[in-house]
Amino acid sequence: MAKAKKNTQQQAAPAARTVPVSNKPEVTLQQNIADLQRSTKFLGFGDTLDKEIAEKRAAMKPGDKHFAIETSKFYMKPGSKENDLSTQDKMTYTLNYERGKGDTVYLNNYKAELSKLVKMEDGSLAPQHREHTFYVNRSGTVTAKEAYNLLDERAVYKKDITNKDGEKYNAWVTMDFVNLKDGKPQKKIYNDQYGFDMPQALGGLQLKESKNEKSAKFLTEGLYKGDLRPATLLKDPNDEKGQKIYIAADPKFKNFKQYNEDGTKLFQKRAPSMKH
Repeated sequence: MAKAKKNTQQQAAPAARTVPVSNKPEVTLQQNIADLQRSTKFLGFGDTLDKEIAEKRAAMKPGDKHFAIETSKFYMKPGSKENDLSTQDKMTYTLNYERGKGDTVYLNNYKAELSKLVKMEDGSLAPQHREHTFYVNRSGTVTAKEAYNLLDERAVYKKDITNKDGEKYNAWVTMDFVNLKDGKPQKKIYNDQYGFDMPQALGGLQLKESKNEKSAKFLTEGLYKGDLRPATLLKDPNDEKGQKIYIAADPKFKNFKQYNEDGTKLFQKRAPSMKH
């Protein structure tokens, strides 16, 4: 069993984000609409839903308790073609807006659904569907892109998560799709005391990007968000070309998942800088 240790990160993780929203009964309709638009934008949906939010909020009658908005996004992955959506992963989001006390409406949660094609052992492609409901305005709120990363079995680093005692902590969050509860995937938490120092582990890999400060920062920031980032794996210090791969953080094993350019998973040795 790994010995717990304090995580002394060499590079700071992205700052924690909280979703701004007003939930005061005295806010006007226009103020409430602006709050809903701001909350939605903060999750990574931009202003594309502003018009629909304004229309549906304004159309609510006194007895109406909620309204929902559905939207979709496509995400590139290794092997995807930019002009062929069938090769990309599709995410469908259903945002649920609920009326609270008084007349104020707030963004309560959103259901995220991932639809993709996965390669089987015989080389054939099979459809895969996963979904999970993420709640908003709670500690560790998950953005739209982070929801995609979690459903695609990657870890996301969240700051200022609040436990049942009101104490805040930072942790890697993953989704367990094997041990389901009531048929639903469960979140698994690996806090800093678990001992996965991601920047330190990254330094144990022979990556070309680590030699350039700007490239290293781009890679590290993406890994914290759960992104699958491109990198160049070098065979030795004198290797100038290297092998093009994709990597993602794997806090459970204090390592990184590695993939070929076509998305095939690579076998990797444990990062030499990590201690167990």
